[in-house]
Amino acid sequence: MRWRILAAACGLLWCAIVIAQSTQPAASSRPSSPSSTAPALLPVPDTAACAKAREMIHDVLKSEYAKTSAADRQALAKRLLSEASAIKNDAVARYVLLTEAVDFAAGVGDAGIIVQAIQNLSGFYAVDAVELTRAALVRAAAVELSSEAAEALSLACLDTAEAASVTDGFETVAQLANLAEATATRSRKVAYVASIQMRLADLRALAAEFTQVSQALAVLEKHPDNAGAHQTIGRFYALHKGQWSQGLRHLAAGTDETMRRIAAKELENPGDPIDQLAIGDAWWELAQKSTGVAHMQMTRHAQMWYRHCRASFTDIALSRIQMRLQEEMSAPATAPSVATAATGTTAAKAVNLLALIDPAKDKSEGEWSLVGNNLVVAPGRYSVLSLPYHMPAEYELRVSFTRVEGTGAICVLLASHDKSFGFQLDVKSEARFERVASKVAKENPTSVPVAISNGKRYTLCMQIRNDSVQALLDDKLITQWKTDYKDLSRYPMWKISNDKLCGLGANHAKVVFHTVELVEISGTGKPVR
Repeated sequence: MRWRILAAACGLLWCAIVIAQSTQPAASSRPSSPSSTAPALLPVPDTAACAKAREMIHDVLKSEYAKTSAADRQALAKRLLSEASAIKNDAVARYVLLTEAVDFAAGVGDAGIIVQAIQNLSGFYAVDAVELTRAALVRAAAVELSSEAAEALSLACLDTAEAASVTDGFETVAQLANLAEATATRSRKVAYVASIQMRLADLRALAAEFTQVSQALAVLEKHPDNAGAHQTIGRFYALHKGQWSQGLRHLAAGTDETMRRIAAKELENPGDPIDQLAIGDAWWELAQKSTGVAHMQMTRHAQMWYRHCRASFTDIALSRIQMRLQEEMSAPATAPSVATAATGTTAAKAVNLLALIDPAKDKSEGEWSLVGNNLVVAPGRYSVLSLPYHMPAEYELRVSFTRVEGTGAICVLLASHDKSFGFQLDVKSEARFERVASKVAKENPTSVPVAISNGKRYTLCMQIRNDSVQALLDDKLITQWKTDYKDLSRYPMWKISNDKLCGLGANHAKVVFHTVELVEISGTGKPVR
């Protein structure tokens, strides 16, 4: 239930990435990461500059602004969004165009334009995207909506509510959950209304639990040593949201003696691998006695410690570490793969590659970190991380992700038949295998028009066979190529130390990778370490 929200929400708001260090050992016990090379966000232009730019825009688009029908206003919102995308050097005009686009889209109930315009705003300017979106969606819900517009607005409310939950904005969560439910009813689609009930229940359950956390925080203001309050807060942040840096200090002062002892030891930031292993084992043991989201969070936290210290061990201890890191890999895929569904064969077990990743060891470029159950890359120029697994001859690689911020490409680096190549998604609203016969961009025969939206979770499936490669987005085929692999090569900007491995990449974009799973079709692969 609630862990679906927690996993999705980490990908819906860049604020979640601020807490990236929360699921890793403290800085002095782990390798440091280079700082992001992404340009700083611009401040919101001052009122006078905006007024001048708005006067210019209204003068240029005088005839469009004069039209008053809902269809004309919607067309103007689209035009403003398009004009903003064409702006290169005038930050004030771009800001005004985008805010006007939001204003007109809200006035006609177009959630799609609202979300896209605010995503663009947040990519350039220091704005509160969640609050801007909330306010615009509330306005949009006040107008007459078609069935399709009501459904789109309801989904936008849910996505924004989940984003707000990341930073504990539960007043916004409650308001948007109610708005999502109300607009869903206006869609007059029973199947859609039924499909969102679990999301609504999860959001409301999380909000209700935060009420207890708020009460506990109030208790601590008067009684800083209240163990019960500390326990409530610690469990919420560490065991429910995976924000361990925020939760550990409270667990160390809580009522559970076992958690107190483990958390206190972890807060000492031990450098001795034996102590690090003991912390991992302690969380692992507790995880086996728990269920649901608490079990998941403690298991993942224990695995983080195992990855951190395993290089220091051999023999029995190393075998235990590897077995526990491997345990999640042997779990069956959450759903049959596209390949098995199409062929009617028995669904294969998925290898959880995300559980194998150690960002300090596997990254080649950029700032990568593990945040709860997710792998996060900060904005940077051609950030790349290798997947520490030697692929079999034929396989299916499924990657679910959310691009949180930026407009750059997302890349899955691939390898097969002794050739290295890749797949880029949303390169100027296109997708393609890179490279085919050394061709790039529109000359590439696999190029197709595909644009992705920030804040939305997608699943990309790469099907690698002896005579072909295929790419599916959310289980829909988008491009394919018949090949003997002699005509495939990797775009040189995506550089990893071992080009025979697969990998993940992002260019000038902040991306959350939720799952990275491998299904072996023919042949057998093996972990790098």
